[in-house]
Amino acid sequence: MKLYMFEHCSLCFRVRMTAALKKLHLQEVIVQDDDTRTMTELVGKRVIPILVMDCGKPMLESMDMVKYIDGKGDPILVGAERTEITSLTDQIATKTAPLTWPRYPLLGLPEFSTVAALDHYTLRKRKALGDFVEFRAETRHRIDELMPDLKKLDGMIEGPDAINGKLSLDDIRVLPLLRSVAVVKGLQFPNKVRGYFESMMDRIEPPLGAPAADGRESRQGRLHRPHAQSESKTSSAVWRLLGPRATPSRVRRHDEQERCRAPTWGPHHRSRGDIAPVQSRNREIQGER
Repeated sequence: MKLYMFEHCSLCFRVRMTAALKKLHLQEVIVQDDDTRTMTELVGKRVIPILVMDCGKPMLESMDMVKYIDGKGDPILVGAERTEITSLTDQIATKTAPLTWPRYPLLGLPEFSTVAALDHYTLRKRKALGDFVEFRAETRHRIDELMPDLKKLDGMIEGPDAINGKLSLDDIRVLPLLRSVAVVKGLQFPNKVRGYFESMMDRIEPPLGAPAADGRESRQGRLHRPHAQSESKTSSAVWRLLGPRATPSRVRRHDEQERCRAPTWGPHHRSRGDIAPVQSRNREIQGER
């Protein structure tokens, strides 16, 4: 199986966490944000994630991918689902986007490995959301809007190893959203939410800095590693996105540059000297966590 994905994508993480829980081999292909050609060649349109099944055919819907992977061998997502959790996750998703979208460009993620890819993301999301600098300035207000939903979720969690007491599709809906929003400075998860988040992430990733088979630090270990200047107390120990964390000084520098820098993506753009001009990055990950 091969997954075409963005590192920051919560829908992609649904598929990745399922493969990890199943201990199945999944090849991950990081697509540059401006690499629309790869997506259209596979499925005829721009969309992420894309799962190429063992038969070579592509699959699009993330939940279909989850069910396909869970159907390999004995299924593990056998717990009951609750409609109230589905509704709540939909509500949470609408409130997390203004918090997370403006922060992803600050994290040094592999899908933004070129100036063109970074500018493509920024322009695309600004069109849908608005000015990133203004949204980051509204962080406290946005957190206050989100917290009632997180507290409601806190009351629904039945155990740290599964939101309904037994692994289900509800875990696939909830955990990726928590992983994404944990990047936000000043956000602190309620106690049961935090315990659930940490427990689930520990299940799908090895201990911090665990060595890979070749003796090097594993990619999963790097996903665990927090930056010294973390974005929040909650995320200081548990946020799992690749790349450097967004320190306050880095955010300020980025905001100042963002106001005056013209878009550079296009046929004649030049990469910055410290960023390799990568079209796409293939990484094969052994699913045994």
